[in-house]
Amino acid sequence: MHWAVSSQNVETMKALLESGANPLGGSDETPVSMCVVSDFARGLEIFLDHNSALVFEEDFEGNTLLHVAAAQGNLEVAQVLVERGIDHRAVNDDEETALDIATSLSHQHLVQYLQSITK
Repeated sequence: MHWAVSSQNVETMKALLESGANPLGGSDETPVSMCVVSDFARGLEIFLDHNSALVFEEDFEGNTLLHVAAAQGNLEVAQVLVERGIDHRAVNDDEETALDIATSLSHQHLVQYLQSITK
């Protein structure tokens, strides 16, 4: 699954999911988180279509996928996550929201988007 995500091979991703592959398994960086980090929104949508509960995954520091997208400055992925129901007000173990992270890293396009949905 990692190879399919890294090469953005949508058809292989779908086939692997249909045959029972785990989008959260394999290593520290899961295929789902790889999509978020690499701004592969279509791949993330495929995983969420397969299992909508993946939107609620957190890492060992309480970071949601939106926190990760904010750290990377990945607007398209952030939009997919918000559309799929992620809590944009969630805080991680450091009491930071995705907006806090985007602000601290000067990802202004993401700051503007997150502020617009917070109002």
